[in-house]
Amino acid sequence: MCKVSVLVPIYNVSKYIERCAHTLFNQTFADIEFVFVNDCTPDDSVEILEYVLSQYPNRKNVKIIAHVQNKGLAEARNTAIKNSSGEYILHVDSDDYLELNAIQLLYEKAVCSDADLVLSDYQIVYSDYNKILRTNYVSNPKEYAKLLLKRRTIPNIIGKLIKRCVVVDNGIFAVTGLNQGEDYLITPKVAYCSRKVEYVPLPLYNYVKDIPTSYTSNVNLGAVKCIEKVEDNLVDYFLRIVDSEDFASTVMLSKLYNKVSLLYASDISCYEYIAGLYKDLKYWNADLELHHKFLLQFIDWHCYRSVYFVLKLVRKIRKE
Repeated sequence: MCKVSVLVPIYNVSKYIERCAHTLFNQTFADIEFVFVNDCTPDDSVEILEYVLSQYPNRKNVKIIAHVQNKGLAEARNTAIKNSSGEYILHVDSDDYLELNAIQLLYEKAVCSDADLVLSDYQIVYSDYNKILRTNYVSNPKEYAKLLLKRRTIPNIIGKLIKRCVVVDNGIFAVTGLNQGEDYLITPKVAYCSRKVEYVPLPLYNYVKDIPTSYTSNVNLGAVKCIEKVEDNLVDYFLRIVDSEDFASTVMLSKLYNKVSLLYASDISCYEYIAGLYKDLKYWNADLELHHKFLLQFIDWHCYRSVYFVLKLVRKIRKE
């Protein structure tokens, strides 16, 4: 058994895989297994990966698993986990890249604190500038799971060091076909099943934005429906756990925040469908930010164009 398995799905990333691979193979940490999953990529991403790998003869513990047909990001992540052997696993998307000491710092924190889950900050890489994204962190696993459910911390599975047995022993796998929001489907469950959560307060993961050709893309109606199914899966999970009563109010807020998040991420053509989600929930008395309550109210009033232009302005301000 190696100490860390790095899991990387590959699909249509020929422009980015070289940089990603160099930062993986140049890690200061030695005992790493690399598991790449070729999800029938239509470009030469795998050939580029193999060329980069040839420059690192010391990196011998490398697997390149090939799907016989395209199965999507969720199943690519599952394949990687099932073919890994590390004590810990780390998901990395092939259009992103790591700081060279990332795995060493994450693993050392995990070992010295006996943590099942170790977080760090992120750097968002745009075409013309970078932005640090801090992780909102609490050490209590259940409280951290609640933060994730309420969208009050970064939900991405990428960049988080996870003890493999937490995932495998609890059957926490992505649902085949749910390729949008698959991170959010997994991370709250992993947090809940962890004994301890720790944090390295440094941006160790570089998350590259504005890449329309890889797995990630704009949220269209199909993606909205997919994320709705993810939310339903999470709600069902947290209403079945032994301490479900402790999560009841969080699950309700999770639905409302899911609706708000979809409005921020989607196009105006999806607003009518989103407006119909979770109509039974009362948001004015919920623990929501006031501007989110007004956003939901305007959607209920079918003021779609007004909401669209306000959110467009908000996105522009946030980017700046």
